[in-house]
Amino acid sequence: DLEGPGKQIEVTRNMATTKTQWHKETLTLEFGQTYNGVVTGTKYFSLTVGEPVKVTFTGDLEGTHDIVDTLTLDCEKNSEFKFSLHSEEKKGEISVEIVNFTVSNTRGELQCHFCKEWVSFGGGVVPHCKSEKATDNGAHHSVANAIFYRTKTGQHIAGKVWKNSEKSLQEAEVKILALHGFMDNCCTWDLVAPTLLETYGETSVAIVALDFAGHGWSSHRQGRLYPFTEFTYDIIDIVNALEWESFNVLAHSMGGQLSIIMSAVIPDRVKKVFLVDIVTPSYRPVEQTVECLQKHFELRNAQFNKKHVPQLSPENAIERSAAFNPYIERAALKILQRRGIIYRKLNQHNIEAIRRYKKDPNFNPPEIGVFWSYDPLLAMNFPVPEKFDLEQCAEVMKHVKAPVFIAWGTGKKVWPFDEETMFKLAENYPNKTVKKYDGCGHHLHLDLETYNQVVPDIFQFFSQ
Repeated sequence: DLEGPGKQIEVTRNMATTKTQWHKETLTLEFGQTYNGVVTGTKYFSLTVGEPVKVTFTGDLEGTHDIVDTLTLDCEKNSEFKFSLHSEEKKGEISVEIVNFTVSNTRGELQCHFCKEWVSFGGGVVPHCKSEKATDNGAHHSVANAIFYRTKTGQHIAGKVWKNSEKSLQEAEVKILALHGFMDNCCTWDLVAPTLLETYGETSVAIVALDFAGHGWSSHRQGRLYPFTEFTYDIIDIVNALEWESFNVLAHSMGGQLSIIMSAVIPDRVKKVFLVDIVTPSYRPVEQTVECLQKHFELRNAQFNKKHVPQLSPENAIERSAAFNPYIERAALKILQRRGIIYRKLNQHNIEAIRRYKKDPNFNPPEIGVFWSYDPLLAMNFPVPEKFDLEQCAEVMKHVKAPVFIAWGTGKKVWPFDEETMFKLAENYPNKTVKKYDGCGHHLHLDLETYNQVVPDIFQFFSQ
C-alpha cells in the first residue's frame, strides 16, 4: 500500500529457483512518500535505491539508515513495516527495488571481503558477516540476483543473473555468459542485459555475468598474480558448475580476450561469441619479450606493497576514475561503482595515506572511506609476460569454431590499439562479422546514448 502522491507501482516478477525464492518489486516513489508492507521472507529484506539517501522505518523494522546503494536487514517472517526515503539535495521521484527472500537451504560458503572469514550463504543471498571485525568495518554485501561459486582452485567468484522466466538457469532456451573488461565488474551489463531480455520476448533467456577474480565482489588471489590462463580456467569451472553444455558468450575488452581463449579450449560448447570493442587475445610482438619481462619485474616490486588510497566519497572516486579515462561517461562509472567500490571505517594508516596524497598533514577525513574493490596487483597484467606472440595468437583464433561478431567503436579511447595488426589477425577466425560504430568509445555498451545500438545486433546475432 502506498500513502501520498505518485502511487505508481510495477511488480516486475516473482523469481524462483530450486534453492532460493524471492519476491521483487520495483516502485517509483516520491521523497517523503510512505510505503507500507509485510516481509514475506524468513531471512532478509533488501532495499536498493542506487544512490545515497536516508531511509526511515517504523514498525517491526524501526530505525533510520543511510543507504549508498543497497540496504539488507535481518527480519522475521510477517514483519510489518513502513518506510520513507529522504534526501537533503534531491526532490521528486526515485526508483526503488524491494526484495523479500526465502532461503530454503545452504549452497556453499563465501569469504568475507573484510574479515576474510568463510560464512555460509544461500543461493542468491549474501548474509551479514557477524564477526567483530566486520561489525567494526560496517561491512555487509547483498544483492538479489547474485550468484557465488567456488572454483577448483578455491577462488570465490561472484556474479549476477538476469532471467525473463521462472525456468532455471539450466532450462532456459537461450544461455548467455557475459564477461566484463579489465578492472570493471559484472555491472558493466546492467544496461544491456535487461534490454536484451525484453527484446527476446517470450523466449526464455538466462544471462550470467561474472566478476573475475580480483574484480567486483570476487575474492582476490591473496598475493598471487592474475595470468590469463587462470581467468580462463575459472570461467570454464563456472560453466561446468552451471551444467551448460552449450552457450553464447557476450564479452567486453579483457573478457573478450578470455572468451577467445576459452572458445579455442572448449570449441564444441561455445555457440557464438559477441565481442565488444576487442578483436584478438592479448598479444605482443616477440621482440618485446625482454622489455615486457623487465617492466613486469619493476611493477612486481612496486605493486606488492601498494594499497588503495581511500577516496572521500563516491563522487570523489568517480572523478579519480574519469581523470584516468576521460572517454567514459560519468553515468557509466556510477553503474560500475555498484560493485566497484566498498565502504570501510578508516584506520590510522588510511588517514595518513589520505594526508600524504592531499599533501596536508592536518587534513581530517570522514570516518568512513571509499575503497576500490579490485586488487592492486591487477596492474601487473599490463606487461604480463605470458601474452601470446602474433603467431600463437593467430593459432588460437584459427581454433575458434563459433561464429564471432566484432562490435568496434571508432571513437577516442584511453588504450592504444594497433587496429591494423588486430584486424589483420582477425582474418584467422573461420567465421567472423565486423561492425564499426561511428564515434563510440571503448564502453559503447555502457554509454547511455549508444548501448541501444548494440542490443539489436546482439539479439540478431545470437538468434540467427
